[in-house]
Amino acid sequence: MRPGQVHKQVLKAGTTGWLLQFKPAFYDIQHPQTSQLITKAGHYNCYKPAAASFKKLVSVLNYIFQEYTSKKEGYQDIIKANLGKLFIELVRQQQTSPRTSVNSYTQERLEDFLELLETESQTNKRVCLC
Repeated sequence: MRPGQVHKQVLKAGTTGWLLQFKPAFYDIQHPQTSQLITKAGHYNCYKPAAASFKKLVSVLNYIFQEYTSKKEGYQDIIKANLGKLFIELVRQQQTSPRTSVNSYTQERLEDFLELLETESQTNKRVCLC
């Protein structure tokens, strides 16, 4: 899910999985390559990986979970590195899966608009009565 995205989770008994949530400051999205990677990975709302790719994703997610629960020295750096691996694998999935996401140009324009709205609304708050 992208920040601010409206969603609803309906979990059935016995459901297992991962939910990753982090603040933008945790994973340096100000770095252009990192931001671009997250943007690309976010183009799909749902992934249905092949068995081999699924195993890779599960392995990365399990490792992130282990690091988060153990909280040994440097665990945040290891989690960040593995988030990068996760996003790269998701982008690879897009290249091998049929396109079912929103048009990438439209999505990028929306994200640019929302970012501009966020930054400009904090400094430019003029009301126009026309």
